[in-house]
Amino acid sequence: MNYSDSSSEDSCGPVLPIGLSTTHLTDLSGKLQPITQNVFQGEIQEDEFNLPYKMRYTTLLARCDEILKKQTDNSKKLNVTVKAIRKNRKTMLNVQKIANQIGRDVDHLKTFILNRLYSTGTLNEAGFLIIDGKYSQGELESEVQNFIENFVKCKSCNNEDSTEIIRENRLFFIRCCKCNGNVCIGSFVEGLNSRKKQ
Repeated sequence: MNYSDSSSEDSCGPVLPIGLSTTHLTDLSGKLQPITQNVFQGEIQEDEFNLPYKMRYTTLLARCDEILKKQTDNSKKLNVTVKAIRKNRKTMLNVQKIANQIGRDVDHLKTFILNRLYSTGTLNEAGFLIIDGKYSQGELESEVQNFIENFVKCKSCNNEDSTEIIRENRLFFIRCCKCNGNVCIGSFVEGLNSRKKQ
């Protein structure tokens, strides 16, 4: 068999290249342009229910977003000053000042911190809690922050400045004066006086 160009042209006709032709592709690349459209620039479709502008979904959504931003700006974060002093094998913490800043009972805060640190301690006349053991400033700040998260901060609106602990039907609740939300914190809170009934 002879595979020359002349014999193949005679029997089958002209020779056609198999596969892609680079000349054909370069010719097409100049002619074809991709069709692109920016999805974010589409026109806003009119409301099919013919609602007034103030009642449209996008308007109401923008209004809700604006109201929520105002509420988060108005909510205050507590500025708590934690002062820890270490002497020998004891650590002193200013629990009286912290309890006054967050509006909670000193005994409740003292008991919470001592239980979390698995330690013992006493409260002196100056309002400092003398804890047995060496603890860093960071550890004590972390425990005070845990106390605020568990017993001061409202779980509904994250308000920290106007909450109170009340007792109803043998259960303790955190009541928020801002959103009127109640969150149960248990039937027994160690260190909290049960005489506070409302």
